[in-house]
Amino acid sequence: MDRLVDTKVDNVRTRFASQWMWTSNGWDWDSTKMTAYYKWAKMLQDRDISITLNAGWDLSDFVSYYNTKSHSSIPEVNYLHGYTNNNQKMVNIYSEDQNASGIEMAGRTIGLNLTDDEYAHYSVAAARYGEWIKQSLNALKAHGVNNVEYILPFTETGYQTEGDPTNCYDEWILMSLGLNNALEKDGVRNDYQIIGPSQSLYKNQNRKSLLE
Repeated sequence: MDRLVDTKVDNVRTRFASQWMWTSNGWDWDSTKMTAYYKWAKMLQDRDISITLNAGWDLSDFVSYYNTKSHSSIPEVNYLHGYTNNNQKMVNIYSEDQNASGIEMAGRTIGLNLTDDEYAHYSVAAARYGEWIKQSLNALKAHGVNNVEYILPFTETGYQTEGDPTNCYDEWILMSLGLNNALEKDGVRNDYQIIGPSQSLYKNQNRKSLLE
């Protein structure tokens, strides 16, 4: 760890996976993996090194399949896909699901290229995604971790998928809207910078305006 200091590294990007804290009863912020994560993060904090939280990994896992069968080597939990725990079709069963309509409206306002079915699916997923990261950040602070500065939603969103032969950039924006809205509602949006995506092949000429 001290080699990071010796080489003047002041920020590290870290993977952050939903499997680390999800149980059949919901989130467990004191799971074995999360306890290890708190320890690691505080070691960085003690050395004045900030964290870029790579919040989630394989967005194509959401985009490629409209069911609960994961085809990703690093899948997210079914809750984030917008399904119930028993793998039934998507229904609004969590309190955060009520935020989906506002996310959908924001996506339609900026003109995302999504079908009605995709909006119905991904808006719920985005609401749950935002809730997950909001609760994660609160748990980190509750455990003495205060050095998270940046949030990178997923990664490499430009890869082609079966659901979208071009990329999943529009879906990335919708998920980021869910994250943005959840942090704003919690009054902590200005505490973090949302950055990314880390890779994209998006060809829409309005890309800059969509991000803004």
